[in-house]
Amino acid sequence: MRFKSDVASAATFWRFGNLWPIWFGTGNNVSGIACTPGMGHLHLTFAVVPIVAVVSLIVTAMLDYWVDDRYFDRSFGVETSGKGWASPLHEVVIGRDADDGYMPAPARSIRSLLASLPIDHADFTFVDLGSGKGRAMLVAAEFAFRRIVGVELSPALDAVARTNVAAFKNPSQKCFALEPLCMDARDFVPPDGPLVVFIFNAFERDTMARVVGNLARSHDASPRPIYLVYFHPHCDDVIAKVPCFHRFSPAGALTDYFEVHKAVAVPSPAARRAA
Repeated sequence: MRFKSDVASAATFWRFGNLWPIWFGTGNNVSGIACTPGMGHLHLTFAVVPIVAVVSLIVTAMLDYWVDDRYFDRSFGVETSGKGWASPLHEVVIGRDADDGYMPAPARSIRSLLASLPIDHADFTFVDLGSGKGRAMLVAAEFAFRRIVGVELSPALDAVARTNVAAFKNPSQKCFALEPLCMDARDFVPPDGPLVVFIFNAFERDTMARVVGNLARSHDASPRPIYLVYFHPHCDDVIAKVPCFHRFSPAGALTDYFEVHKAVAVPSPAARRAA
């Protein structure tokens, strides 16, 4: 996950508050609310209430993220948290901004999302592209996936992920075939069989296009179920340009923060002409 983009995406929270610009002086109607002189307290009420609500929501979300972050690591004897900048990451990461750092997806969100997919997990391989310290891999291990693969370009983060996989102790673990790979996601060859591919805003637009293109070509060569789960979808327009991926919304999913795209067979030009 790219830290800078995640901070920028915090603006998503503002949709929960109707933050109209309100002038605090009397007799001014900037918000569209009819106000008269002497009603400064009314202006203040309309301004403060939504601001307090939004601030409260943001603080609650931050605390919730922090608690979830630390609870997961302490519960299972791993170290997957962090919002920092590591110089080794800057030196090797291609397709991320040089001043961006590592940040994992919330464990609870990953768990809820994977549970919402209408699949038999035992038939699928889970692939995390831009896997960092391996948190999504470890959460995915709570489901009976056939296999779990993490692809991370940074040797420093990959080393931590390998340590976490070895140390992970979760009584709910159902998949034990976890394989961290240190490589460029652009060169990763998607494995055979049905796939759930997870991306937590790990790539800039050019890299994302290469990654999605590889998935599409793999699907075209061997049609099979492929679900692309994209958390904080800043490059969703890239996926929209790929014909085989169609937007899919799992029941009960919080689609404001992620998108799920399902690969479907695209008729060949000859088949379209025949139809």
